[in-house]
Amino acid sequence: MKRVHPDEPRTEVRTLGLSLLTLLLLTGEPSSSPLVTGTDSFEAPFSDALFLELKGFKGFSIREFNRADGFLPTFQLGIRSLEEEKYPSASLSLSYSIERERAGWKATIGKPFQGWGDFRTSLDAYRLTETNDRWRISDLENSIAAFMFKEDFRNYYETEGFRLSAEMGLGDFHRVTMAYVDQHIRSLGANEPFTLFGWAKEFRENPPVSEGEERKILFEWTYDTRDNIRFPRRGWHATLSYETCPAGLHGDFAYRLLTAQLRRYRIVFGDQSLNFRLAMALSGNSPPAHRRFTIGGVGTLRGFPDLSDAGENFLMGNAEYRCPIRWLTWKPLRLVFNEIQGLLFFDIGDAWSEGGEAGQLRSDIGLGISGANIFSYFGLYIAQGLESPWRDPRVTVKMEREF
Repeated sequence: MKRVHPDEPRTEVRTLGLSLLTLLLLTGEPSSSPLVTGTDSFEAPFSDALFLELKGFKGFSIREFNRADGFLPTFQLGIRSLEEEKYPSASLSLSYSIERERAGWKATIGKPFQGWGDFRTSLDAYRLTETNDRWRISDLENSIAAFMFKEDFRNYYETEGFRLSAEMGLGDFHRVTMAYVDQHIRSLGANEPFTLFGWAKEFRENPPVSEGEERKILFEWTYDTRDNIRFPRRGWHATLSYETCPAGLHGDFAYRLLTAQLRRYRIVFGDQSLNFRLAMALSGNSPPAHRRFTIGGVGTLRGFPDLSDAGENFLMGNAEYRCPIRWLTWKPLRLVFNEIQGLLFFDIGDAWSEGGEAGQLRSDIGLGISGANIFSYFGLYIAQGLESPWRDPRVTVKMEREF
């Protein structure tokens, strides 16, 4: 069962559409007469009835825009049992890459289990355009930057295969996941889809990846005590993930990768808060190119060029001080954003490959202003690299919080 944070809006926002249809399939006729056992009687339950609901008929949407696929129109459909703990649920997502003229899909079937607490298993089969950079920038932000200004901040490759996973909630704050992944990795080139601006520029090429069969085992632990998922003010959020491709699985890759992220949100006094993030990745046996990490610029070190550092390992820390700006009373802005904050932030980090040393940590400091409501976020940051004061400050615009 999904835990609801105290300050989180109770209404679930879906991409497109609402539930349109409920199917009632009866596999047996329920008895209307009471069953008698000794001196007790009760109405017969609908134990032989199978209830199904056509859930989340989302129709068509444009899920993403990137330099590999261009527009990615998607059709989504989900079916689940009204008695979820007894019968499996299923979902299907179909997409089509306009630039590559290639279809993609993701089909999922999953089921929770009674008597095991919050325990659920699922099987996914898919062919998707994938990236290792979602932690840096959201789909929405990257799509807008690519379509409007011909700036794509991610690297892409294609995956096709399946994932078998089991996850379990432990108490209110912990969740553990174990998964087996068997997928084929393919390189993707960069196309030149139509954009609104930036016509004089060309999209950069996707770095080539080693193609082959990737078979790996994944373990993940999540700890979350945030008071609000979108705009947290207090609490902790931590993730620890370990993936291994042992030679015994007879795949084309053999590596180990440990990733971790720790976030802390704390109100210091009044409406002012201090927030911290520490993120890292440590690898072994030289992970393939599609598991490399990039930092610099948007979402990471805001005072440095985008994607300026890349490696199989990275270490990064961010700290920010937030306080409300009440003297800013410009009505058009106040009509859009119900909370306007000022920021002072500090970033530090580095990325390196196996055999190198993480001794060249770079850092920056900056100021920002942000506005938020229950639907959206806007942030404008200006940052200066401390190791290169001769460079001009860099300006970053965000539609979601950095962390």
